[in-house]
Amino acid sequence: MRTYGQRPVKNKIQRKLNIFLKNLNKKAVLAVLGIIILAAAVLIFVTSGDDAQMEKAKLMDENEIVIGIGLEHSSFGRKNEDGTLSGFEVDLAKLLMEDLVPGKEIEFVAIEDQEASYLLRNGEIDLAFSMLVPGTIKSQGLSLSSAYYQDEIVLMTTESRARGALSAIGSTKVYAIDMKKQTLSEMFSDLEIKNVRVISCSSYPDSVLAVTQSSAFAVAAPAHKAEVHLHGLFELAQESGKTVSYTIAAWTENSDFISLINDSIRKNKDEIEELKKRWGI
Repeated sequence: MRTYGQRPVKNKIQRKLNIFLKNLNKKAVLAVLGIIILAAAVLIFVTSGDDAQMEKAKLMDENEIVIGIGLEHSSFGRKNEDGTLSGFEVDLAKLLMEDLVPGKEIEFVAIEDQEASYLLRNGEIDLAFSMLVPGTIKSQGLSLSSAYYQDEIVLMTTESRARGALSAIGSTKVYAIDMKKQTLSEMFSDLEIKNVRVISCSSYPDSVLAVTQSSAFAVAAPAHKAEVHLHGLFELAQESGKTVSYTIAAWTENSDFISLINDSIRKNKDEIEELKKRWGI
């Protein structure tokens, strides 16, 4: 018998497959294909995102990146006899720049932390590694990275007050320096100490004078900054565990590069911990 059109299928397996394909819901097939295409597009976007971000970051096009290093604490930044700079923040900058812009020329210059905003705004430096704390006057208006170091908050006061109980600080006045007032208020709340009047202060000498002349009970500061500026006072023991963050700063036009730095800080977390151990901080 002669047949026209499609020839009959003798193979049972192939015949079953043809029946399955014929009865398959075409809408379901299209939906599955759509999901596969969408997943592939997302994968391409994610894997190429870093490269695209690098292309648009302005600092990537510079022949040289100038980095300001603070000299506030010798373990974070110091000037050597030959004029070169060393310290934790120098090594941190080298680590992050080698990751982000390998082979690019990097120049390090010594700066004062209060100069960072001015130098960044005028383009004299591109980045500042200078123990800058978010929410303070020194970092106001800058594009800041995520934290690369968490410094413990210490309370510094006179020797006689330091020998007393922490509860004595209740209903007194305490200066907060290099931190947000809210951070210190939260610390006292954690310690269940009430009615402390927290006052922001921008000058370490002024805070020392206020404490020694009893116009303030104590001054709160990041531990490593207190080592440098408040060594004439005594630490009032407390165990809140509250900290402040040190961050890298750029002018706002380089915020894209700060995003790349954040990625590198996360990526090099273990290496950064090793640098902290190396410099004893």
